[in-house]
Amino acid sequence: MKITSRKGALAVGAVFAAAAIVSVGGSAANATQADCASWPNPGSATGASTVYRQDVGRLGTYAELRKGTLNGQQIGWARITGTTKKGDLVWMDVSNNGGASWTQCGPYTVDADGGIPYTRGYATSSSASRVFRACGRVTGAYSVCGPWW
Repeated sequence: MKITSRKGALAVGAVFAAAAIVSVGGSAANATQADCASWPNPGSATGASTVYRQDVGRLGTYAELRKGTLNGQQIGWARITGTTKKGDLVWMDVSNNGGASWTQCGPYTVDADGGIPYTRGYATSSSASRVFRACGRVTGAYSVCGPWW
């Protein structure tokens, strides 16, 4: 596509940016918190680090994809941080086919302003087919997911 004006380039860019925010494409199989209960609790993972932070629509509020080691296995999980408010949500999508379809674990709800809930963890894999992403939604906004990792 050839853009012949700055105004046209800005309009096309805005459309693509909006699509990235609200479009999560593919097909999801929702798992409730109870369904994810057998997944490990990442609370005692060692070497925990943030893979990425995704702005979820309120200045200073982020869905983070995290990784760490638990019982000798690397796992991934999501959390929501920053200026969280009661009712904000976080969940993690896990795919074993590169993101064509996925299981959604959550959402987990912020129960008080400033809370930092996190999802259960899921084992990573050296296979490029297993991918994860962190998603969140602040009260009154659209759901936002980060990139597949």
